[in-house]
Amino acid sequence: MIPKWLTRLNEEGKQITRDEFEALVSENKLLNDENNELVDRVNVLERDNAELKQNFDYMVQSLEDDIPSIAVQAKDSGWELGWFEFGKAKNPDVRFFNCSITRWKGELMLFARRSHNVPHLLVGMNDIVVFKLNENLHAMSGVKVGFPTTLREQHHEDPRVTQMFGHLFVSGTTFSVAKDRKSWTGAHQVIGRLNENFQVDYPADPIYGHNGGSPLMGTGNEKNWLWFEHEGAPHLVYMTDPEHIVVRFKQNLIEPDIEYKTPFGHNIWKHGHIRGGSTPVLVGDHYWTFFHSSTPWFGPKRRYHMGALAFEAKPPFKITRYTPLPLLSGSKKDEWHDFLPLVVFPCGAIFENGMWTISMGVNDCTSAWIKIPHADLKKLTKSTNEPIKALFEKGPQDDGVANTGNGPNDPSLAPEPPSRGDRPSVAKPAADKNRTRHARKRKPSKNGTVSDGDASGGLPPSTGA
Repeated sequence: MIPKWLTRLNEEGKQITRDEFEALVSENKLLNDENNELVDRVNVLERDNAELKQNFDYMVQSLEDDIPSIAVQAKDSGWELGWFEFGKAKNPDVRFFNCSITRWKGELMLFARRSHNVPHLLVGMNDIVVFKLNENLHAMSGVKVGFPTTLREQHHEDPRVTQMFGHLFVSGTTFSVAKDRKSWTGAHQVIGRLNENFQVDYPADPIYGHNGGSPLMGTGNEKNWLWFEHEGAPHLVYMTDPEHIVVRFKQNLIEPDIEYKTPFGHNIWKHGHIRGGSTPVLVGDHYWTFFHSSTPWFGPKRRYHMGALAFEAKPPFKITRYTPLPLLSGSKKDEWHDFLPLVVFPCGAIFENGMWTISMGVNDCTSAWIKIPHADLKKLTKSTNEPIKALFEKGPQDDGVANTGNGPNDPSLAPEPPSRGDRPSVAKPAADKNRTRHARKRKPSKNGTVSDGDASGGLPPSTGA
């Protein structure tokens, strides 16, 4: 007989049997086991969640800490850095950045990209404004640079100003976004001669690389071209890495005449792909320019770096010196807005009395200048003929470049003597794959970047690249 404490009534009011009771006990044990498994899983999830939170907090703190402001970076190197002030011209809906400085007829001039919000335009509107500067580098009066427009809502951005044939020329990127906001023309390079009122009286659409005869005729994006005059002819620095490509153009600035190619040291710059920066300036028997590059930062956003290089002032314009470490790197400690990269973007430089004054855009928000003595620059640059191993193994007393302790140790990485590009060659058609293989074919895109010969772009176009 089943004891009373082992009995209970079923739904029909009958006592359960021993077999039924043992089945219930077995079922209850299974439920207990499942419950214990769930408890274990919850404990694991709580532990994982705690680790994720710790990692997330560390990541957030790292983003907040970031590297010092570029002003602090400059001060640590013994250099002076300041910010261009645009007065009432700047407001919450208007930003001036990616600026190019020059001295013209005794007066300092600054050409800046102006980006202002337009409610019906996803990327806002971009044009170029030129300011007169006083000797303290404060902006005085400003006027919009008048480029002829052939497309609706046509943008102009990222100016580089250069002096050729006794005139001021300004080059930059132009594009237009389609009405549906889903495609665009792609980044196109244009250059124009300025009259005394800073209006373009001779525009040109150079045909080279992916650049066509108009923004609608390109086969890919082109950005960051650097123009300079050499021996009475217009020349263009089209690409730096992995080849230094300099192109002599005919006087009409449209047709390429001769191109020169020299290798650049097996990717010896370790801070991203080198792209065009400031207009080349002749000092002695070399042209000097300050370039930019970028490396991954957070998510799809990148951190930009500034370096410098020198190339011979004679064909084939071989690069002979460069800075193995960045002079500046973009910082979140400077003016910055969400969803923007961390940027230092040099576009212009002047050399006076042994001192460089470089103008740059910062974080796609504002503009800055930095003064670097040429003596410091010579110490910080290294010869492209010096093996990479030696660059990283020398101590901090060697020309101001500290020992990183983790440089390449393979002697085979040392730059080889140029094997090609020593002789000029007739420029080939734009479809030449050898010259333009580093540029991706343009694809309509809502966002992201596309690289070209020495360019980056996307919708919306951003510094970068």
